[in-house]
Amino acid sequence: MTRDVRAQFLNEYGQMTLVLNNEAAGWPVAYTVADLVNQELAPDGPVIARAVDPKNVVIDVPMWERENPAAFISRMLRAYVDLSSINTGARVVINPKTKTIIVGADVQISPAVISHNGLTITTITPPPQPTEQNPQVKTSNFVGLDPHDRGGTSLKDLLASLEKLQVEADDRIAIVKELHRSGKLHAKLIIE
Repeated sequence: MTRDVRAQFLNEYGQMTLVLNNEAAGWPVAYTVADLVNQELAPDGPVIARAVDPKNVVIDVPMWERENPAAFISRMLRAYVDLSSINTGARVVINPKTKTIIVGADVQISPAVISHNGLTITTITPPPQPTEQNPQVKTSNFVGLDPHDRGGTSLKDLLASLEKLQVEADDRIAIVKELHRSGKLHAKLIIE
């Protein structure tokens, strides 16, 4: 049996979400996109776009545009976003032959659980509060991934933790590749 499925661009609240690709995802880019949408499509009105996380920008489509949102969506997607003024620095270069990983500035990773060759690391932002039913357990071989209490986990922190745990270079490279493949690494990955 064949049936046509109509795509839904707006949710039940009249909102749509722009999803940034992994290489561009980050708070500076998400904020810039939201700000551009507000300036272009609602210069004198209320804020209609907001960055809800480093990868998603939620846009409230005006009531009068919801019945036929094609024109609004078209105007929004034609807006030019100049990312050259945003220093994302989000690049990771891996050379498997020399076992080298070069991490650019501010490369972030999303909350994830990493399990590789008997090693398990959990990145949670923010960390959960301990309770009587779920107490905080500390182990002697675990290294924190938010050492500066910035509220996020950077790839540099993860790699430093893996180095302290004496994880081999091949395993570190495999972990970075899997983070990228799963969409948890917010950077452009270059394999030489």
